[in-house]
Amino acid sequence: MRELIFKGGLALLAVLLLTACGSKDRPLLLAGQKVDSPDEFLVLPSKSLEAPKSYSELPTPTPGAGNLTDPTPHADASVALGGRAAAGNGAADGAIVNFASRYGVQADIRQVLSAEDQKRRRARGGILTRFRLVGNRYFLIYTDDILDQHKELRRLRSLGVVTPTASPN
Repeated sequence: MRELIFKGGLALLAVLLLTACGSKDRPLLLAGQKVDSPDEFLVLPSKSLEAPKSYSELPTPTPGAGNLTDPTPHADASVALGGRAAAGNGAADGAIVNFASRYGVQADIRQVLSAEDQKRRRARGGILTRFRLVGNRYFLIYTDDILDQHKELRRLRSLGVVTPTASPN
């Protein structure tokens, strides 16, 4: 009987040690899910093929260079927002950058937000969510930030803002 209790205790200790080896920085929405599953958002569709204006004046192929059919989501988004398809961080589109930063820009915003988010995770995570005893950590930590679309719609309409309708649920 003692041997059985000893073996059970060793098995429990081994399980506890293995679970302690896990990464503390795992994505919140993926907690408890297979992480090696495919990500459908990593697949970008190619642009449609176009016939060149003149087959005799084709440019010389450059190894490693881009292709006309390669997806360029950043440039496409810039054009869709009224800018130009320039490489880089949008410095060529000074008007868009100036408009977006009209109320000021905080140079270290990414570091500040990351620190605030880590503080919030520690404060709201709690012991039950750390050991996955209660639901999805993401929704438990960020539940106060979920926008109530119907309440916001009523608020905007009471201010006289013309809004589209919200979904029924």
